[in-house]
Amino acid sequence: MEPILSPQEIVDSGPNPAKQAILASARRLFAQNGFDAASVQEIAGRAGVNKALIYYYFRDKDALYREVLEECCAPVLAIWEDESFPRAGTPKDKLLFFTERFIRYQEENEDLRRILAHEFTRDGKHVQWIAEKYASRNRENLMKILTEGMQRGDFRPLNPEIIVNVLFGAILFQYIMRPMARHLNPNSDFSAMTPEILHQSLTDLLLDGLSRKAT
Repeated sequence: MEPILSPQEIVDSGPNPAKQAILASARRLFAQNGFDAASVQEIAGRAGVNKALIYYYFRDKDALYREVLEECCAPVLAIWEDESFPRAGTPKDKLLFFTERFIRYQEENEDLRRILAHEFTRDGKHVQWIAEKYASRNRENLMKILTEGMQRGDFRPLNPEIIVNVLFGAILFQYIMRPMARHLNPNSDFSAMTPEILHQSLTDLLLDGLSRKAT
C-alpha cells in the first residue's frame, strides 16, 4: 500500500521521521533475510513510504545497508570515547570497562548480530568494509591494552591476538547459542543470565587465565 504523502511532502514535513522509519525497516529486514534477500520495495513497504524516497536519502541499497551498519556499530566505537572510560586506569580497569559495555550492547542489539551473521557466513562484499571501519579499531585498542598489561607484568606473556578472539568469541557465542541452549537445557532460567552475571563470569575466567601468578 502506498503512503498518502508523496516523497517530497514527507521530506518537507519536518526532521527526517521518514528516514528513521526507512533505517528501522531496513535494519529489521537485513537482520531477518540478509542483504541480498531484502528488497528495496519491501523495505519501503515496511517503512510506509514510497520506494522513491529511499533513493532520495540513499544513493542505492548498498548505501542504505552501510548506513544501517554505521548506526548499529557506532555505539561500540563510542565506548572508547566515553567520558567514564578509565584512561588513567590500569589495563585491567580498561579491559573490564570495555567488556561490560560491549556485553550490554550485545544484550540490546540482536539485529546487528543477525546482520553480521548473514554477512560473515557468505563472506559478503561488505566484510572488508566492516573490518576496516569498525572491527579493526576495537581489535587495535584491545591489543594495546593487553600489550600494556603484559609489559607492566600484570598479565602473562600470551598472544594478544588470540586473547582478543577468545574475548569476542566467548561473548558473542553466549547470545548466538541462546536458541540452541533453550533446547539443550529447557529447565534453565535464561532470564537469570543478566549482562552483569555474564560480565562477571567471563571476566573472572579471562582475568584468572591472564593474570600473572604470584611465585
